[in-house]
Amino acid sequence: QTRNHVVSPVATYYTRVRALDTCGGQPIASAWSATRTTVVREPGASTAFHTLLPCRVIDTRGGVGPLGGPALVGGATRMFVVGDTCGIPLSATAISVNVTVTEAGTAGYVGLYAGDIAWPGVSTINFSAGQTRANNAVAQLSSDGTATLAVRNGSAGTVHFILDVNGYFQ
Repeated sequence: QTRNHVVSPVATYYTRVRALDTCGGQPIASAWSATRTTVVREPGASTAFHTLLPCRVIDTRGGVGPLGGPALVGGATRMFVVGDTCGIPLSATAISVNVTVTEAGTAGYVGLYAGDIAWPGVSTINFSAGQTRANNAVAQLSSDGTATLAVRNGSAGTVHFILDVNGYFQ
């Protein structure tokens, strides 16, 4: 069942969804979703896309640093502050990127999401051991003014991660 709600703009709302499995019209199972947070913009507020010359933001194959090595650790999430890098302003809400993974120790996935929310359960790129793969994506950034990107390695082994940006939303 879908319900539409009218909400006031510029606020944070907490919602839960209940899934009900029925057989012959009788409930046989029920589950509540996790609480989700949604930020609603003011009516008329727009987000524009701004192009950038392609630029390498993150490369874990290089030296150790905030936007470099080491490789992503298996089963862990690493935070990258990408604002003020490659022309991405701290006020950017999302970035248009090319994601590459290489030298994976085991099969898995990498998921990109805003650094100030819980992992949404979605992968950005999947890979097999030893594979080099690339994919394009639009990745949401944190809304706290730091332009932080969370990168989750959903494999049991390490994987190198490369992120090239070509634009941002603001």
